[in-house]
Amino acid sequence: MTALVQTQGTAISPRQLSWADNHSELRAMLEEDIRSGFRRAFDAEIKHFYPLLSALKLTCGQCCLGLRLAGKHELFVEQYLQQNIEQAIVAHQAGAHLSDQYGRFEIAELGNLVSTHRKASLLHFVIVTQALTAYGIRYLTFSATSQVRALLSLLQVPVHILADAANNIEDAADYGSYYQRQPKVCVVDLLDATQLIRATALFRRYAQDYRSETEYLLEGLRYA
Repeated sequence: MTALVQTQGTAISPRQLSWADNHSELRAMLEEDIRSGFRRAFDAEIKHFYPLLSALKLTCGQCCLGLRLAGKHELFVEQYLQQNIEQAIVAHQAGAHLSDQYGRFEIAELGNLVSTHRKASLLHFVIVTQALTAYGIRYLTFSATSQVRALLSLLQVPVHILADAANNIEDAADYGSYYQRQPKVCVVDLLDATQLIRATALFRRYAQDYRSETEYLLEGLRYA
């Protein structure tokens, strides 16, 4: 589940990007950032957190998010679909090359997104794209409100809508007014995102300047 919300900062490591698996000392702080951000934005009381959480802290603000690999887990967004995620992607012509046997291993899910500044969100997306691509992931899926979809449109990356993220799932009441923001299940082809990063001077500079953060997140993806 993905949303742009406001959250108070918490202390993270001197490296501008940090990550936490389920056993990290940083885990509780990142979960609280996410929990309090959703509470302020949607009067939500979320209890579902992704196996890998990541935080990017800039002077202008910070962005926290969660990642999950479809090859290891069922995805949160699959609750909204009538089929598994790889079948939904193929059905919407967003990934025609995916195979039934190995397709899930090319898919990751993003959620638990809270951000205090648009730049932090965009830069974190660039880092996530670079790290996931290096890990062998081709498709990134998430549920996104209209506000988040508008932010993604700034990147000019094609976003494929797979389904409405309806409020008929278990624990939907925990998400407060989130479902009033017209969330959709979306997927992005990271090849498209990577090509845009290479073609855009600003994003290319982000990728270069934050190479160490990308490499650090890549180390953490084995826990996603």
